[in-house]
Amino acid sequence: MSLNDELRLRLRKGILAKRDHASYFNWNADRDLEELGVIQELWSSLQASGGTFFKDFSLRGRGNDPPDLEAMTLDGKKLAIEVTELVDGQAIQRDKFLKKQTEPTWRDWLSVAVAWNDTSVISELQRLITAKDGKFNKLLGGPYPGGYCVVIFTDEPDLSPEKLQEVLRDTTFEVEYISRCFLLIGYQPFQKQLTYIDLALTRPADSF
Repeated sequence: MSLNDELRLRLRKGILAKRDHASYFNWNADRDLEELGVIQELWSSLQASGGTFFKDFSLRGRGNDPPDLEAMTLDGKKLAIEVTELVDGQAIQRDKFLKKQTEPTWRDWLSVAVAWNDTSVISELQRLITAKDGKFNKLLGGPYPGGYCVVIFTDEPDLSPEKLQEVLRDTTFEVEYISRCFLLIGYQPFQKQLTYIDLALTRPADSF
């Protein structure tokens, strides 16, 4: 095993021993609590940075979605909020499998790592955004004069705030209906608040 592989192994085992793969936002399969927790974390981070634009958020509940949540903008307009996750499902299943093994090898541990690159991050974010954009005409409980906000959360161990900020610095995402879109990044050591990125959006000319 090379030195680089050994260092990667130690880092990977250290991360995965503390919590399951991409599990910071996990609420034991309670999707409603998970979505509420994500928006609470985003709201706290927005408040800490002076970027708060909504209040009084609440779940709509299963069967009454989309949207997942409703809120009020600071000027008193109803806002629709949808929540989704940037995650590698295969890595999660691999991680769970390895933790059931008595003596997984170093190659097994390294196999959990997801080879995210700039292209795959941007492509997957656009896919998630497009899917949520397509739900606009299915939103229940409208109208929503305060807009349609999508929040994407991630706790992928290989996607640090610094990496994502660099990858997304000059990136814009195509939408038709979404008014704002945030990427909320899971806990990092020494952080008081979670990092979020207010993603840049662009609309086709004929949507105005």
